[in-house]
Amino acid sequence: MDNLPVIHFFSKNHYNFVLCVSGVKKNVFPLPKQKDCGQVAKWIKSITNHLYWSAASSTESDGEVIMSKWKSLASHIQNIHHGHEPPFTDCQHDELTDRKWLQPGTLTRVLLGAK
Repeated sequence: MDNLPVIHFFSKNHYNFVLCVSGVKKNVFPLPKQKDCGQVAKWIKSITNHLYWSAASSTESDGEVIMSKWKSLASHIQNIHHGHEPPFTDCQHDELTDRKWLQPGTLTRVLLGAK
């Protein structure tokens, strides 16, 4: 997720989530208009929800955990829910229903910063 410039802002000023979410939307909303990136349109709400969840489910002073949860999105949108970057190494949700997961190696995945 380091491709998105707002992430650097987020890691230093994790209290200002409205501005951060606005920055993420600004970077993600144009992606579906690019060739081979139509899949991301279905994920925009989930991406912004994930950012809010990353902050809301963590203590204000634990920026490292917040960033780790945020970065887990890159794997999560590919249906990978374990083995994330520490300290948040595993998703905490129950089994998810079938979704149109992004496939490894797709342009959309690369633009969103997934590995």
